[in-house]
Amino acid sequence: MLQEAAAVVVGSGALGSSVAFHLAKAGMAPVALLDKHEIASQTSAQAAGLTSQIRHSQLMTRLATMAVDKIKNFTAETGEEMIYFQSGSLRIARSPEHEDQLRRAV
Repeated sequence: MLQEAAAVVVGSGALGSSVAFHLAKAGMAPVALLDKHEIASQTSAQAAGLTSQIRHSQLMTRLATMAVDKIKNFTAETGEEMIYFQSGSLRIARSPEHEDQLRRAV
C-alpha cells in the first residue's frame, strides 16, 4: 500500500483518472488515486461509453474531438490495451421543441 504520494486525487471517474494520469506522466510521482468504489468501476449515466463529437459550440466540439483522439491513442500512449469502437448516433425530434433544439444544434 502506498504510504506517501506527491499528489492525491479523489475520485476515479473520467476527470480524476485523467488528472492522476497526466500528473504521473508529467513526472509528479507517485500519485494516489482514491475512490469510495473500486477504481474506475463506476460509469456516468450521462456518458454510457458514447463518444459523440458534435456539440453546441465550436469549442466544445473541439474538446470532444480531442477526447476521442485520446481514447483512440490510449494503448499507444499507455501500453495498456483498450478496446474501442467508434459508433454512430442518431437524434430524433419527438416534439416541436425537440425539433427546434435539433435544428439549432445542426
